[in-house]
Amino acid sequence: MVVDFRALFLQDDKTVLKNPHKGFYWHYIDNGFKRGAYRDAHDAADDLRDFPGLNHLYLRVDWDDLEHEEGVYNWALIDGIMDVWGPRGLNWSLRVVNSETSKAMCFATPEWVLGAGAKGQWIKYGEADDDRFWEPDYGDPVFLEKLDNFLCALAARYDGDPSLELIDIGSYGNWGEGHVIFSTKQDWPTDVLKRHIDMHVKHFRKTPVVVNDDMLIRSCAGYDMGERAEMIDYALMRGVGIRDDSVCVPGVIEFMYTGYDTLRDSRLYAPFAAQQLTDCELDHYSMFTSGPPNDACYAGGYKFMEAARSMQATFIGFHTYPRKWLKDNPYLAEYLANRCGYWYIPERAALPEWLIPGVPSMLYLDLENRGFARAYHKYDVKLFLSGCGGVYELPVAQACDNRQWLPGRPARQMVRFDVPAGLPEGGYDFEYGLFEARRPVLLGLNAKLKTARGTYTLAGIDVKKTI
Repeated sequence: MVVDFRALFLQDDKTVLKNPHKGFYWHYIDNGFKRGAYRDAHDAADDLRDFPGLNHLYLRVDWDDLEHEEGVYNWALIDGIMDVWGPRGLNWSLRVVNSETSKAMCFATPEWVLGAGAKGQWIKYGEADDDRFWEPDYGDPVFLEKLDNFLCALAARYDGDPSLELIDIGSYGNWGEGHVIFSTKQDWPTDVLKRHIDMHVKHFRKTPVVVNDDMLIRSCAGYDMGERAEMIDYALMRGVGIRDDSVCVPGVIEFMYTGYDTLRDSRLYAPFAAQQLTDCELDHYSMFTSGPPNDACYAGGYKFMEAARSMQATFIGFHTYPRKWLKDNPYLAEYLANRCGYWYIPERAALPEWLIPGVPSMLYLDLENRGFARAYHKYDVKLFLSGCGGVYELPVAQACDNRQWLPGRPARQMVRFDVPAGLPEGGYDFEYGLFEARRPVLLGLNAKLKTARGTYTLAGIDVKKTI
């Protein structure tokens, strides 16, 4: 028996689906807790449940925010935020920054690290005598020792937390972006950058680790192709994901970026996407709303959309107040919400004409991943028969891994399942579902097929004791 969902008009590529481990994120803390953007002007009572595909809060904090005194950790900063937003259905991601570029946050690296003997320098950026910030020597052994101790404590607290989507390597560069364009303009050696990758990977063994592309491309090193290739190969070997911070940047595209997608090199991301998630962050949205020429960098969102597609983005950040961006970009938000990450749309299901109690059987499900990326989490298949006065789960003996369903390509899942020996004869609805624990993964099928269990009714089928 073959069920063709296309022929039966049962596919749904219009409804926005909110699924695990994909979607938009909001810069809730944007460069240090002392800076109010982008949360100070948001209505605290607005839970954003209507925002299409909003997955998590991005917390970009300073090391000093979390360890102002050595060994005294302010985990309440993070926990207090998630005590409010977790029950509203949002997860979180984290970057811890060691270099801001303002007087108000001159010690993103805690001042006690300098007091302990770490080397660094004061960077002057304005006309006043105190317009300066302190930047560490990123390869200094005292700095690295103290940072390693902090990351160890951070990971002990949060590594593997199911609500933490990723940890973003922010320990190197201005605002943690992996470059020093706004300070020394002199990149540290590759062995130093590798140490920063290694420290994060060493401590965060369960939560995905993501590196900024500028840290690999080496923005200030004269574009040394050998060093660039060395860093890219090393990051791939360490199994990290990648992000761009940011895309559509006005004033930079003309001399640094190449294609319509505004990415410096679109080819960089595919090798990382083959093994770990990618993250696409839009530049500050206010940059595009002042009119020409900056509005052309955003191009009504088309360049942002193309960057996310080119990167095979799992997560997308809009980098402003959420209501402002959603009001200006309602259809772009709807479009990207389904396409970032994975998006499974079943095409056909093949089942036997009937089931026999005690005899194993097979389901073949043809589908297409219409998202920008593969999934990086394995989801469990659950099968049920509903009818004859009850609901019966069919034990799944074997199922193909959904992480192999590549974007833009047809896929087939073969599911071998057992039929309980005592199953009553009669007619049933055959139900299929993907789950992360108890949370269902939503599919691009008509809502009338969806059950209260989070499964989808694929077909009617009979159970017979004999052929």
